[in-house]
Amino acid sequence: MLKKRLAKKFKYGKSKKSVYLFYMRKDNRCPWILPYEKRKLTSKKFRDTEKEIKTLKQEGKWYEAGKLSSLLRRAWWGVKRYK
Repeated sequence: MLKKRLAKKFKYGKSKKSVYLFYMRKDNRCPWILPYEKRKLTSKKFRDTEKEIKTLKQEGKWYEAGKLSSLLRRAWWGVKRYK
């Protein structure tokens, strides 16, 4: 019964056999990118760091932007706090 609820019944071909195709979760989001509903819960420090990363990228300072983004992923006040 549970399989029928989780699966989609799909008929194909001349044999018209019923085949159950199971839905797979396709959440391929990068682990350091927060979902939209959690972004509004972030702290001022988190948002300021993201703005600083964006300005550094626009200025062409990619090395410094990479260091800040890795800090944002690893720090306790960063993404770890909200995941």
